[in-house]
Amino acid sequence: MGIALIGAGVAAVGAAGYGLRQYFRYRNRRCPDCRTTMARLDEVSDDMYLDSGQKVEECGIHSALSCLAE
Repeated sequence: MGIALIGAGVAAVGAAGYGLRQYFRYRNRRCPDCRTTMARLDEVSDDMYLDSGQKVEECGIHSALSCLAE
């Protein structure tokens, strides 16, 4: 019985940690300059704001040459 309670406690702490991690990753952010809420962009939309070097870096080492061809 005691081991089951310990296991349940460990699971609860793990679930709470995971929930906090998700919250801090996906919460709404505010612009540091004007304090308005910023919008999260998907992978396609954010490329519009990147220069060519940042686009290559985002592709990774294995696909850098194919990214340069696009």
